[in-house]
Amino acid sequence: MNREQLSPNIKNDLEYLYNNLFMTQEEIAELLGVSQKAVWSFMKRNNIKARIAAKRYQMGAENDNWKGEKISYKGAHQRVRSIRGNPLKCVRCGTTEGKLEWASINKKYHDTDDYQSMCIPCHRKHDLFRRGQLVKKECPVCKKEWIICKSLEHQVCCSTKCAGEFKSLKLNHQDIIKLYKSGYTQKQIGQKYNISSKPIAKILKQHNIERIYRIPPNKVLHTIDVKKVRNLYSKGMNQESIAKIFNVSSQSISNFFKIHNIKSRNTGTKGFYHEHK
Repeated sequence: MNREQLSPNIKNDLEYLYNNLFMTQEEIAELLGVSQKAVWSFMKRNNIKARIAAKRYQMGAENDNWKGEKISYKGAHQRVRSIRGNPLKCVRCGTTEGKLEWASINKKYHDTDDYQSMCIPCHRKHDLFRRGQLVKKECPVCKKEWIICKSLEHQVCCSTKCAGEFKSLKLNHQDIIKLYKSGYTQKQIGQKYNISSKPIAKILKQHNIERIYRIPPNKVLHTIDVKKVRNLYSKGMNQESIAKIFNVSSQSISNFFKIHNIKSRNTGTKGFYHEHK
């Protein structure tokens, strides 16, 4: 078909192709078997207004450079930002401050729906979980879920406090009580089982074991005469006054009373008796 064959009868069809189907002049020319110049001349003669030259929609598969699933890691993140915009809130911790990133959930980098908005700490933690470098465990003592490196997954408890309590659960309570009554201190029992003295104290408290006060080794309390202390106390002296006589602290005398089962009057101070003046 040449220029003369483009009759006015095809004006309506050409307008429909150009204005409704948004075909270009080159595409219409190819459809009609003529040159683009012939189509342009026909439109000019028939007062068909040409569109302003502009690129058509080129997002996604409409773009000639579309790579689909073969997109690079960097290109995939640029794609999700261009389609979904910048992330606004972390889906893990809920923060809206600081830098936010799009994080792939199932490694489907080409799929823009496979991304979630995360802050940098949550994003890094997510990646470590996905690579198997972090594991989630539950503390057997406090039942709290906690996260730990794969290399340290043999660690049972979430803290040293829970670790001590966990070890105490495995201890034979009767053996602990027997050791304590035989003369071992709480600290010595803890050292024997490689734990702190707190779990030992807790076991003794659970079984209503009365605390035994022992004289510390190499202390001046060993040299104090019990009868003399009883005699001074029975005459009305208080613990503070007795402590001054023996040149020790009032707390030491208080412990001395507990060790030797000297019952306290709890009646206050009755004065200091200067018997040795």
